[in-house]
Amino acid sequence: MACLLFDLDGTLTETDRLHHMAYRRLLPTLLGTDVDTLDDAWFAATVAGRANRDVWRSLLPPGPSNEELAESMAQKKEDAFMELARLECTPLAGLVELLDFCDEKSVPACVVTNAPRRTAEELLSCIGLSGRLGPDRTVCGMECSHTKPHPAPFLAGLELL
Repeated sequence: MACLLFDLDGTLTETDRLHHMAYRRLLPTLLGTDVDTLDDAWFAATVAGRANRDVWRSLLPPGPSNEELAESMAQKKEDAFMELARLECTPLAGLVELLDFCDEKSVPACVVTNAPRRTAEELLSCIGLSGRLGPDRTVCGMECSHTKPHPAPFLAGLELL
């Protein structure tokens, strides 16, 4: 094994439920959306696996003024998410042991995520992994030419390692 590239959300810690809760907190107030329409099917179709900016662009009508609004709403959503994550996130079962094994075998690892850098770093700190998978071991898709699932972030992770 040459190296390991880890996703963050759902791989290092379980976060989908918390992201969903953050959207359910914000959308009714920000967009007047009925919270009952923001069910699991909506989350899977609209949010799961997508970068924040892409989610917000899909929720807002197109237009130059909505680009700034999308960025602002994305930050509000990340703040709401981190408020929840600080209270609930832990490393997934077996993760620390896997990282210990990688260290013993000198297998380097990094995180490849679509999360904004601030969120990724704070979440890694919350789950106690910032010393092992800190900023120097984190690739954020939004900082690459394309976000995941495009190969660009994964190739950046390979280059980093």
